[in-house]
Amino acid sequence: MNKIQVIMVQKPLVNPVKFIANATRLTFKTTSNFKYDIKYEEHTDFDKSIVSNLILADHSPLEHCSYSFLVLGASRAFLAQVRTHRLASFTSASQHYSNWKDADFVIPIEVFEKCEEINSTEPIERFIKSYQLSQGEYQKLQEDFKLDHSVTRFVTSQGMRNNLLITANIRQWLTMLGRRECGRNTSEIAYISWMIRKQLIEDCPDIFKYCGPPCYRYKKCSEGKLCCGNPWMTDENPFENRWMNVKTLGNKWLNKIEKL
Repeated sequence: MNKIQVIMVQKPLVNPVKFIANATRLTFKTTSNFKYDIKYEEHTDFDKSIVSNLILADHSPLEHCSYSFLVLGASRAFLAQVRTHRLASFTSASQHYSNWKDADFVIPIEVFEKCEEINSTEPIERFIKSYQLSQGEYQKLQEDFKLDHSVTRFVTSQGMRNNLLITANIRQWLTMLGRRECGRNTSEIAYISWMIRKQLIEDCPDIFKYCGPPCYRYKKCSEGKLCCGNPWMTDENPFENRWMNVKTLGNKWLNKIEKL
């Protein structure tokens, strides 16, 4: 997880708050001479109140603005999870057309944390060994039996790194990140969601400050008995320190491996 990158590659060419507020005003106009201003102009406090009400009600004008993110180095397991959000658009690196014989792999933060807890590199060593075995068979099956890489990919690990482009409208980002920042998710998808949310808030805080799991947006967990036990009830993400530490902790234990 310490090598994963998230890059915003496309955002609205107009002010999202103003654009969505104008789209909402359109619903109250019946005349044909309605003026629709699409300039990237500053929005008003009234515009903000319109959009905040839309977010609470989850209404369709939120769908008129989209953002695209390039997620570099996340696992194939992340790809399988995130693509369940069917209203978003995804383009992934192909295991069919590309030979992944030199592919890297993801180590979850839990492995680094376990190394820290027991002060040992053994958990990472086991992960690396397991991946090397599957990756070794992937290559040997191609070399020994002349099997195509599209066939031998079936022995590869879910931890194999992948590159993925995700495009979604604002309504879907609010829904998707709200689900994936919940503490019930795997650490990888929650970490990537945290990185995406940070960039969205930086670009448009008046919309994405509302983004988060139900315990944050509605002050009530929707998971019932399956609650993670660490609800996000304030403006501070309870996992913030953990995600801030991903790169440092990962690099620390990987460096220990290299020195052995």
